[in-house]
Amino acid sequence: MSGHKIVLLGDTMVGKTTLIQQITQGSVQLDQYPTIAATEVKKFYKFENTQYKLSFWDTAGQERFRSLTPLYFGNVSLFLILFDVTYQQYSTFESCTSWIDTVRTSCHGAKIILIGNKLDLKAQRVISSDQARLFANGKQIWYVECSAQVGTGVIKLMDKICEYINKPFPPINHYTEESTEVVHKKRKEKQCCF
Repeated sequence: MSGHKIVLLGDTMVGKTTLIQQITQGSVQLDQYPTIAATEVKKFYKFENTQYKLSFWDTAGQERFRSLTPLYFGNVSLFLILFDVTYQQYSTFESCTSWIDTVRTSCHGAKIILIGNKLDLKAQRVISSDQARLFANGKQIWYVECSAQVGTGVIKLMDKICEYINKPFPPINHYTEESTEVVHKKRKEKQCCF
C-alpha cells in the first residue's frame, strides 16, 4: 500500500495542529504552541473498503517561516488550506489566495481542499458558508467546514480527502448548476487540469 502525503497550510492559529490531532488521536491538547518548520504524523484510514496510508504534514503558518513551506511540497497528493471562520479581520480567509497561489506556483495541477475551521464558535462566525463556497468555486477547489476542536465534520473531511486523492484531476465544488455547465465547457476547451 502506497502512502499519500497531505500538507496543511494556513496562517498561524487557524487550527492546523489541532486538526491533525483530532484526525490522528480523536482528541486535542489544550496547550498548543505555534508550529515551527514542519512535523509529520501518519494515519491509516478506511474509506469505501480501501485502506489509506495518509501522511499529514503540519507546517508553520507564521510569516517568518513562509519561505520554508515550499520545501515540503515534494510528492504531495493533496493540500489542505485552512482559515478561521471567526477571525474578525478576515485576514486568515484573505490569506487563502496567497496560499493557493504559492501551491499552484510550486505544484502545477495540485489538488487543494479549502477548510473553514472553528465551526464550534457559531456566535463569533464572520465568514459565511456561502462566502467561502463562492471563493472556493472561483479558485476551482473543494470546500469543507469543520471544528477541529470538537471534531464536527472531521469524518466528512477524511472521506473527502480519500475520495479526492483518487480523482484524476481536481474536481470542482459547484455552487450552482449553471456554474457546473460553464466550468465543464471551459475545461473541455482548455484540455488541461487545474
